[in-house]
Amino acid sequence: MTEVAPVVDSLDFRQAISKFTTGIALVSNMLPNGKPYGMTINSLTSISLDPATLLISLKSGTMLDLIDDTGVFGVSILSANQQNISSNFARKEKDEKYDQNFLIRNDVPTLKDCLAWFECTVDKKIIQDDHTLILGKVSLCKKAETELAPLIFFSSSYHFLPATPM
Repeated sequence: MTEVAPVVDSLDFRQAISKFTTGIALVSNMLPNGKPYGMTINSLTSISLDPATLLISLKSGTMLDLIDDTGVFGVSILSANQQNISSNFARKEKDEKYDQNFLIRNDVPTLKDCLAWFECTVDKKIIQDDHTLILGKVSLCKKAETELAPLIFFSSSYHFLPATPM
């Protein structure tokens, strides 16, 4: 007999998983009109060093459509001084004044002044419930030249860590 997994209350799950500290990143792509488009995420995982591979998780929407169309995406890991950028790109209606924060290389936008950035080519997509997991092969990446403090998310709020270890 097949056992059915118990159904977990979504609010209970959200509150419990909020206790897992994550970094904040921005996934980005180019709109058909040539403007950069970004979306704040905290679902970023390093999968492999050789070959360098990242995983992101997205719900259906503009970003997933853009990645489906272009086969590429950018990821920028945000620094503590980029909380306003994170907040802007977490909203459906984005303020275009933040478009000036992007650098565009190889038709893939990434943020200026971030902790690190990655340009990725889609390798695989896995649909899981209401999300699509995207595995991207890293074609180019760079870390910041100076040590910056990271922007982190814990208990449904932004937090900061020092740039240097304690």
